[in-house]
Amino acid sequence: MSSLFIYLLEASGVLLLLYALYWLLLRKETFFSLNRFFLLAIVVFSFLIPLLSFDLLTASASVVDNPIAKLRDVRIAYHDAFDIWTHESLGNASIREKTYSNPANTIQDKQTLFLNITYIVYGVGFAAVILRLIWSYCWILRLKNSSQKETVDGLTVVQVTHQIAPFSFLNSVFVHQAMLDSKDFDQVLAHEKTHIQQRHSLDLLIVQLAAALLWFNPVIWQLIKSLKGTHEYIADKKTIDQGYSLVTYQTLLLRQLISVNSHGLIHNFNLSFVKKRISMMTIEKSGWAGKAKVAMVLSASIIFSLVMMQCNTSMDDQVLTESSNSASLAGNNMDVPVLPTSAAGQFDWSRENTLKLRISDNKVLINEEPVAVEQIISVAKSLSAPDDVIVTQIDQNQSMGLVRKVQNELRKANRLKIIYLGQSSNGEQIAVPIFLPPAPEIEEEVGYRIPKITDEYAKEHNISMLKIQMQEDEAAADQQKVYAFAKEQIAQQNTNYVVSARFSDNDSYRDYLVSLYHLKEAFYQIYDERAQETYGIRFSEISQNRSASEEYQSMYDAIRQGLPMAISIAEN
Repeated sequence: MSSLFIYLLEASGVLLLLYALYWLLLRKETFFSLNRFFLLAIVVFSFLIPLLSFDLLTASASVVDNPIAKLRDVRIAYHDAFDIWTHESLGNASIREKTYSNPANTIQDKQTLFLNITYIVYGVGFAAVILRLIWSYCWILRLKNSSQKETVDGLTVVQVTHQIAPFSFLNSVFVHQAMLDSKDFDQVLAHEKTHIQQRHSLDLLIVQLAAALLWFNPVIWQLIKSLKGTHEYIADKKTIDQGYSLVTYQTLLLRQLISVNSHGLIHNFNLSFVKKRISMMTIEKSGWAGKAKVAMVLSASIIFSLVMMQCNTSMDDQVLTESSNSASLAGNNMDVPVLPTSAAGQFDWSRENTLKLRISDNKVLINEEPVAVEQIISVAKSLSAPDDVIVTQIDQNQSMGLVRKVQNELRKANRLKIIYLGQSSNGEQIAVPIFLPPAPEIEEEVGYRIPKITDEYAKEHNISMLKIQMQEDEAAADQQKVYAFAKEQIAQQNTNYVVSARFSDNDSYRDYLVSLYHLKEAFYQIYDERAQETYGIRFSEISQNRSASEEYQSMYDAIRQGLPMAISIAEN
């Protein structure tokens, strides 16, 4: 379910429970000012508490100590790898996508449809309440602008020409013009002056905006009625305290019983609960029992808020735990390298034929089972076929010495298709596909030989070569070097070049993957420039659609023409 709807449901639950406390214990008490602020506090805390978390318990370990790679069951397209190692030079070693039907897609589609319908319904309700609020404000503004006005006792009195029940809004009092000469006008003005001085209109504006967000919850509408009533009790009490006759004032309320005003932003002088107002004027003031109820409500509210915040903390931890366990590779909170956004777009993968490999703390696991380095060849061959993909998750602090040994064993086993998993800054999975060169031992088996790119070999074969020492702190600068190098080769119409990258066994895997990612990004940057100049769309869009469209495949080939991604990783 959408996080927005979960939040709104939690806010509705808080609203319901806190308003229930008010309804059961406070609504009949004469602490009118307290009730007013408690009702406003209910609205504020209803939206605030679901956002807060507070751990009352001391946890022995936290699941958020390390970043978690968020893996998704999606599909990956190998749209590029190192050119001297990939399908363009290897012919029959081209990488072919496999698609598999997933019955869960139907359920997901239905859930998406339901969520979209819910969004639409909620949006319509929200818009209706906001439009009603705007209409009320415009009605008041038109009424004020079209009527004669005068200042009385520091207030703007708007003299309405048609029959209307007195009401106030912000700093203005609206009355029928005939009432100005009535003996009741002073009492009406005293009543409305209290509303204005205590800024009751702002209260109504706040709760009306809250009602727009929680329009589906009937409790918010009942709370608005309670708040309006409390405002009237306050204004009634202040008016009586100024010395006006109780009997005369109550008679005035009865004479004004019928009202034609019904707007969310105003206080009608006479509401439908006039009898309740008259009753509240004569009720005995709340004593020690009422104060005890207030203490109970405040205590219960504090306890409930703390419990709710503790629940939020537990739910947050559970979500993170489920995220870390939701994918088959994320069982141990692997701290994978953080990578920037790719010009090539995100690689998504969901393959049936995959082998899952993990390296952390100098330990190797294949499909979650620990294996020794010397066992990798036999285990890989027993669990996978040569065309299968090795999905690899490696702790960013792991030294490359062990990683190199594992790669060499995979090369000997003819398991050359690798996906390295990293993550974006917000925790989304990023997949980096490469194609390992076959080991010399299996060159006859695969039917081709990958030359070792040395200075002598490059000179002998007239190869332009750019050397890179792979380090994370130089990765961005190296990307620009490769970009400039590739642009130079394009200008010279030279495709006989290579970017020779080298790393040390003492380097961290983070240094290796971040550097590798940036080296590839230099080529993707040029591909993206070509795609937008030639076709007006992103290279990532072309790449992601090429398997389903011959047109996109043709565009893809045209963009890469004359610019092979020739990156060579030194073997030792």
